[in-house]
Amino acid sequence: VNTFDATLAANGISFRQGTLSALRGLLRLLDAVPFTGVGASGINFFDDPSVSLSAANERDIILVKSLQQALDLLGSSGFTDAYALSQNVDDYLWGKVHYVIFQSFVDGALNATHIPGGGAFSIPPQPAPFPPGYPTDGGRFTVDVANFGLRPTTETGLSFGSGPNRRSVVEMGPSGPVRAKNVIPGGEDGVVGHPHYGDQINDWLADQTHDTLLATADVVNDAQSRTNFPTLRCTDTGVGRCIPGKGNRTTECTSEFFVNAPVDALAIRMATLTIADGSAADFDGAANGSCVVQLMVCINNNDPRLTDAGGAQCQSPDVATYQLKRPLPDVGRAEDKVNAAAILATLSSLGSSSADGSHTSTLTFTPAVTAQDSCVDTYVVIPIHNGHPTRKFFKSIVTQTNGGRDADSLRIICTP
Repeated sequence: VNTFDATLAANGISFRQGTLSALRGLLRLLDAVPFTGVGASGINFFDDPSVSLSAANERDIILVKSLQQALDLLGSSGFTDAYALSQNVDDYLWGKVHYVIFQSFVDGALNATHIPGGGAFSIPPQPAPFPPGYPTDGGRFTVDVANFGLRPTTETGLSFGSGPNRRSVVEMGPSGPVRAKNVIPGGEDGVVGHPHYGDQINDWLADQTHDTLLATADVVNDAQSRTNFPTLRCTDTGVGRCIPGKGNRTTECTSEFFVNAPVDALAIRMATLTIADGSAADFDGAANGSCVVQLMVCINNNDPRLTDAGGAQCQSPDVATYQLKRPLPDVGRAEDKVNAAAILATLSSLGSSSADGSHTSTLTFTPAVTAQDSCVDTYVVIPIHNGHPTRKFFKSIVTQTNGGRDADSLRIICTP
């Protein structure tokens, strides 16, 4: 301020250098031997008009004046919340003015995206009493980057809002990564109040890291939740990918299966898929004696492949009930019960329903589901028993309000 800014203003120049270029220019002048204070422009940036001394002496006077002005500023009303007008330099703790707010995009962190109330998504939530952010160390030109402005006028002028968005170290071996450490300034979950919303911030502030899972199987096994966003609809022409399930041609568009695995015309016609343990269609990502299969159920499908003998396309106006015949939630192996519960749970998301029947495996929708081309999905597990290919059957009877019924069957085989 007392060098470049004051000199430019005295010469009628309104331009002000950015922080980086100003620091570079200042260091260039201070390191010059002999010291003159004169830049390439021929202007003396270390001229104190109140005295006529050597360049070195005037330099020292300006530097001491700047130090005194900085101390006066810290003890002034502009820093009351931080230092309470204290004149004791021991009270001028860096962390009281050097803090960070992890500002949400909906609170204006990206261009003009401020939404009223968006501060609730920032960390810590905003507005907040002073200091409104987390105190932290770090600074300019350091590994622990925490840049701040050099022209502060109040206690908020030394905060920072950007830094490393990821600190990651990976040890590599002959066949790829062996182990890894990582930390991000926030958390993996974007829902306020969830355990992993911002749970890595303390580690990030303290320059700490955590182990990072590298293998897909480890990630799947350690997952606390899984959210899927299915986009497939059973409206493909040609071979397609949906499996009608060998039901009546006039009603089989009421419900169809889709398995996230390669299929061909034979697999669709036979309603049978084979998945190899550890293949791309095995979603646990490892050859571990078990296949995790993404299974989707689609209802009320406008499937152009399904026509009657006269060429009329199958129509499904609604679904009143969905009965899961196999697997059942209360009969069979443990994996069958788990798979049945997962399928019924995802089907219940189609609309308001109640579960009844002898095995509580029939969902009655109230009102009937009329939405067209509706798909829901889940994951089913098929363990390999005794080292041999293991078959699992998925069977259902889906009923329309007009009495039309669609009986479907699917067989999935998991092979070693």
